[in-house]
Amino acid sequence: MPSTACKTINGFFFFSGLDAEIVARVKDLGFELTSAVPLPLHIANSKTLDQSADDWRDLMQAVGYTVPNKKPAKPSILNFRAGELFALDRYHEGQTKTFRQIEMTKAQYSAIYSEARWVETSACGTFRFKVAPDPDYKGPYYSCPRVAVFLTDSKEHPVPEGFKPAGDEATSQAA
Repeated sequence: MPSTACKTINGFFFFSGLDAEIVARVKDLGFELTSAVPLPLHIANSKTLDQSADDWRDLMQAVGYTVPNKKPAKPSILNFRAGELFALDRYHEGQTKTFRQIEMTKAQYSAIYSEARWVETSACGTFRFKVAPDPDYKGPYYSCPRVAVFLTDSKEHPVPEGFKPAGDEATSQAA
């Protein structure tokens, strides 16, 4: 995959101390790197370097570079109806926060300042959901409760497996 290889070469040069704009391109038999400034001397004494894929690998291994592991993917952001959604509290370990869900359109959600809306990961960790300040709250902004948002004009996803709405827990305990 040329794009992955080019990203690896760019990461290698950042690791090597080259913090300038560089461009890695796929060539016939390998990759060419072009920099606005001279490359580090232990790599090349010019602004460009053209090598085969094997030569790039040997160079990276010679200076001790290893490709960093890919970060795990975040869970999907789901848009489904629920009375309440639960998320782990990022400030108090082991505690969960409850978000009452409200409905709004994409336009209404987008009109909220980007610093005031965000995405929370569910308590189960299998999905994420959108959160915003409660638009119906009339008190001071700093004490405004946050609510989960269901976007009425976006695709509605099926309820994830294992998710139990708040009302179901009470009925299952009573039975």
